[in-house]
Amino acid sequence: MALFPHIELEGTRPSALAEALGISKQAVGQLVDDLQAMGIVERRADPTDRRARLVCFTEAGFESMLQGLEHLRAMDRWMREDLGDDLDALHDILERIVKRLDEVE
Repeated sequence: MALFPHIELEGTRPSALAEALGISKQAVGQLVDDLQAMGIVERRADPTDRRARLVCFTEAGFESMLQGLEHLRAMDRWMREDLGDDLDALHDILERIVKRLDEVE
């Protein structure tokens, strides 16, 4: 799942995924292998450089991603109904915590 936000709709090179996640290309390769075995992603030739490969969502993977986003929206609606404006305050606090943690690294 960590790869999902970094895979562009037209596909993303594994080296770019490794850089975005801060992990090795070999680790990305293993994650892509696992997702490919599940039918979520596939490797395709890069049309701009036939030697390079792109990691792309399969149709089923794209549908799964859309379903996941809908679940997140539903959770947001549910939390907003329950917490109201406090949800925005919580979001701001969590963003500040993440920013502070990024500064420590």
